[in-house]
Amino acid sequence: MKKAKLLSLLLCVVPMTACGAQGVETINNEEALKKELPELVKTTADAYGDNECATLTVDIKSFNLDVTRGDLTAKVPVSGQVVLGAKNVYTTEAPKLEAGIVFKNFSFGVDYQKAEGEKKSYQVKDFSMGAYLNNKNLYVDISSTSLMDGLVSIVSDLLGGNQLISSALKTALGKGKYVIKDVIKDEQFPIVKKEDVTLENISTRINDYAELIEDEDLQKIMSLTHNKGDNTYTLKLTLNDPALINKEMSEQSSLPLPVKGQCDAINLTLEVTTDGKGVFSGVKVAGDISYKGDDAENPTTSKLSLDVEAKLDFSKYGIETPDFTDYKSPEALMGFISQIIGGLMPNGGSDAE
Repeated sequence: MKKAKLLSLLLCVVPMTACGAQGVETINNEEALKKELPELVKTTADAYGDNECATLTVDIKSFNLDVTRGDLTAKVPVSGQVVLGAKNVYTTEAPKLEAGIVFKNFSFGVDYQKAEGEKKSYQVKDFSMGAYLNNKNLYVDISSTSLMDGLVSIVSDLLGGNQLISSALKTALGKGKYVIKDVIKDEQFPIVKKEDVTLENISTRINDYAELIEDEDLQKIMSLTHNKGDNTYTLKLTLNDPALINKEMSEQSSLPLPVKGQCDAINLTLEVTTDGKGVFSGVKVAGDISYKGDDAENPTTSKLSLDVEAKLDFSKYGIETPDFTDYKSPEALMGFISQIIGGLMPNGGSDAE
């Protein structure tokens, strides 16, 4: 009797498994993509419009840029968390708009070496900083001790390690909290008109971007998967063909590339996911890109590798707004920077009488 019940249970599991497999649909037809994507974006925009706020939390697990140009080799590692938020984006009154960007537990560095042996290394670790738009004013906080000390050390070293410069910079930095008043005006609002967030406008914008890539290439690199069981979508963009990138770069001659050349290797995956309501909720980017310059006299190679994950939250404005009472005008800092620039610039006047 027990064996009969167990057999019946196993027989029930088989069709359920088959049904689950049938509940996943993958869309990579170009026309279907151009129809489904705008509808998902509109669903997300509607959710955003209901709350008029959103928070994007970006975890930079690793971001490394390695560059070799001639006899110079440089490495730039970055890691940390970035939180971006916006509130009251449809408002017509400038004081009501709130926005912020906060860097948490951030670290970055620059290491470079010349062939003859000269080495330099700059590191700033475990600091936080933020910029906030509140009541039409922009507030900037770089008061983290590790960041302030790092900035003083780097600038002083670049300018010859002069102690007077170091002391002057510390004085100019003050407490590292600055306010720039009235950066936005009422006449600039609304920044986003709620009535303009239509399926037609979204479709037009997405299709304009999609047309940068030829249809047959779009189908090769992009797919949209719908899991009907939990009503989630996964948009995946996979790039691993340097020839495709170089073709697009050659057709987009306006790309602001610092060094002319071509993509040497690429292995990059972008994955965007939705929640059960069809609202975009997460993004992952991982992989690496290698680029080789055309200049034979100064051969250049660069490699960017990254592993980044982001989460969207449309239920709240997740930026903790600090007390702005001790934020001061950055006049002393601006004056110090202008003096440095003036000292580095050649004298435009003439000594001739």
